[in-house]
Amino acid sequence: MLRSLLVALALLVLMPTPDTAYGQYYEPLRAAGKEQRKNDPFVFCRYGLKKTLPAWKPLPTYSGPWMPMPTFCPYPSLSPCCYGWVCLRAWPQEDYQAWFLYQRVCPQAGFQGGKNWSESGDGTRVDSNGTNVH
Repeated sequence: MLRSLLVALALLVLMPTPDTAYGQYYEPLRAAGKEQRKNDPFVFCRYGLKKTLPAWKPLPTYSGPWMPMPTFCPYPSLSPCCYGWVCLRAWPQEDYQAWFLYQRVCPQAGFQGGKNWSESGDGTRVDSNGTNVH
């Protein structure tokens, strides 16, 4: 009796919770304390940060490849990158944190079925007036 009770208790402890049942690939999309793209992983993975001058941009298939933007370091860095007499700008804190967020979230979203984003539209129109709020 005691043995079956302990086995049942062990099974309850080891049973996956809703958070762990799906591989924990989802996480809130926050970088430098700011919510990114209204917490929409599809828009974030496709377009990256909503800034006029980001340090990086995602590349298609939106599941990991990215491209550094001109004048910024070619890799995530919070300090300037110097090559001889040429120094490139450091990444802003928001871009730096968002890049790591992109590397964690976007490849996982692709494995969960987000590879074929072939629906009409670009994923940024969410209200009835057609206003882009992402």
